[in-house]
Amino acid sequence: MNTSVEKPVEEENRSAGDSAWVVLTNLSNRASWNKVRGIFSEIGCTVISGKVYRAKGHAIVKLASVEEAIKAEAEVNGHTFRDIPDVPITAQRITESERSVYEC
Repeated sequence: MNTSVEKPVEEENRSAGDSAWVVLTNLSNRASWNKVRGIFSEIGCTVISGKVYRAKGHAIVKLASVEEAIKAEAEVNGHTFRDIPDVPITAQRITESERSVYEC
């Protein structure tokens, strides 16, 4: 008998609170802002702001709502750019205060 209980998605994402910020990691140094915006556009999310840090291999993105950030975290994980197919992207919601760690 399996006694483990899976947490609902809402509970897992509670640590990011009401944040609409998402960090993408494992980005190729060829990743551009247009490519990053395109990934979110493909899944129906609206990008408010953000920046790609090519040298560090990540991007931070603010989406229009917490719901979009939750959706993006689930749907962007493992996604690749069409012209960079061998590099799967990792997406994770972050808090407003965690954002400063990635902006350095």
